[in-house]
Amino acid sequence: MYIEDLTQTYRAKLDDELLELLAESKNLTLEARAVLFSEAAKRGLKAPELIQPSEAISKGVIKAEVLSAGPFIAEVLKTFHARFWVFVRLVAPAVVIGYVTVHWSGKEIREIVSHMRYPAEPSLAELVRMSCFRFGGFVVSWVAFSFSYGAVCAEITLRHAGVVPSFGQCFTIVLRRARPFLRVVAVLFVGLLLFTALAMSLSTGLYWLSASRYLSLGRTALWWCSMGLTGIAWIVLSRFSLSVPAVVIGNERVGQAIFRSDEMTEGKWLILSALVVKSVWGGYIAGMIPYWLASRIAWTVPPPWWFGWVLTGLSIAAVAAIEPYMFVGFALLYLHSAPATVSAQESVAAV
Repeated sequence: MYIEDLTQTYRAKLDDELLELLAESKNLTLEARAVLFSEAAKRGLKAPELIQPSEAISKGVIKAEVLSAGPFIAEVLKTFHARFWVFVRLVAPAVVIGYVTVHWSGKEIREIVSHMRYPAEPSLAELVRMSCFRFGGFVVSWVAFSFSYGAVCAEITLRHAGVVPSFGQCFTIVLRRARPFLRVVAVLFVGLLLFTALAMSLSTGLYWLSASRYLSLGRTALWWCSMGLTGIAWIVLSRFSLSVPAVVIGNERVGQAIFRSDEMTEGKWLILSALVVKSVWGGYIAGMIPYWLASRIAWTVPPPWWFGWVLTGLSIAAVAAIEPYMFVGFALLYLHSAPATVSAQESVAAV
């Protein structure tokens, strides 16, 4: 009803009155700006905010919101817990797909290894096949999680606009922008490969220096260094994570969305670190806990055949309960950092 009242109010105003409101739009709420910009666009009224949000910020028409890490993380946790089961439902399909594809690719790789003739080295064809299975599993998992991320962004945006979307409507909004969405997901995946390869190269260098006696680091220290470098690589990549809602919600082009994400996350390293560390490492630990606990059981007889499936189910449930946190944080960060635009209202109209 709040959105409907705003729509009727702005529709009844004259053009001059709307222009006055546009000049003071930075004082309005996110929902009010979205409705105001939509009505102005219908009448052909051109304001700096309607040309390009980044240009409006650079000209001082709209001031980018300054976020403090503590209050923002508290807001993320509050939103996450308030709609916990909604977010779990949106992310659970990706978790299941990820488990299935990675398990299947691992099974195929083990099948190839079992047919190798030792002590001969694996042939080039066998190496290519194993690489394809491993790479393919990660690609499918990455795309699945990206779809869930886009759906979470759609859900949060629509809720802020006063609409309660269904499960299907959240994914429908992502599918409406399927082409640019898949392109930006591909760009981010290439970035993931590059940053991870750089982190692995640095880790390999540390291992070599340690083995050559140039550094005196134990195995535990080397492991933590390797994990730390990988974490830094992912945090750097997260600078571009807001390109997904910029494409799905903001209807921006891929290149434009990448640069916009870099602008919106500037100076927000602490927030990005908190989101990535809690979700990625928290999800990994949560997924491994059932297996760690099972390994401590002193079995007097072999466990039943279905015990492995129970562990897998518990692991999937644990990851699905932790993973949405990062997506919720990125979606809220986008809403806080990007001024309301006409495209946000168009997303509301789509449902």
